[in-house]
Amino acid sequence: MNQPDSNMLFVSPASLSFSFIPGDGSRLQDAIIRVCALFVNRCGDFKVYAEYAAAYLRLLQELPSRKDMLASLEAANSSKEQHCSYESRMIKPVQRVVQYPLLLRAIQSCCEQDTLQAKQVEVALQKMQTLAEYVNEMQRVHEQYAPQIDLLRRQNEVFLKEKGLRIDIRDLVLFAHVQWLNVEKSMQEYVIFVFQTLILLLPRNVRRDCKMKWMRVLPINDVQVEDDRNDEPVLTLIHMRTNERHSNHGSLSIPS
Repeated sequence: MNQPDSNMLFVSPASLSFSFIPGDGSRLQDAIIRVCALFVNRCGDFKVYAEYAAAYLRLLQELPSRKDMLASLEAANSSKEQHCSYESRMIKPVQRVVQYPLLLRAIQSCCEQDTLQAKQVEVALQKMQTLAEYVNEMQRVHEQYAPQIDLLRRQNEVFLKEKGLRIDIRDLVLFAHVQWLNVEKSMQEYVIFVFQTLILLLPRNVRRDCKMKWMRVLPINDVQVEDDRNDEPVLTLIHMRTNERHSNHGSLSIPS
């Protein structure tokens, strides 16, 4: 994680101070609009919270078997105060995703209805609530599918590097449950991850012994999407791996 991302995660809203001239309502109104614009314009950057939350969950899973790491983290808390513990420090960025909407609601409660400030706060609040839902969903996805995604990343490391592809949670555009219609019936339940540069298809109910042949890594530029059934939510993905147009294809049904 780079330094700007780290700064975004760990800076505390409480460390930001504002000063207003008493009775100067115009400055306060301007400040509200600026704060809301900051949340709206930077909301995409805040997706780094999803990456951090996933890493935080992984750390909690790893610590029981990593006594050396646990001892090092505990030793860093020389004061032995709870608020200085590694648990307290590391959970704060995750909690902040929930605190941002609370902050905006507090600002909203101080705004007069139907004013420009109230409307701007509402837009920012909707953005941050969507972000919080996104982070929660990515935590759930990580808990369920991270081992398989990591396996695909390792198995396709050379291929990904050659094609200039990457699997990064911040690049995730779409996640959905689908049915892969033209495979054996016992393996039709899938999840699809659409990243900016590639598509992942994984069995929905993954198992440790799940074979690689049931997983797919498809570069976006090599995939053609066709909607042949206008009356049904069915898409056909055509993987253009060779000069032969139908070298590989899958029909996906998207449950309503």
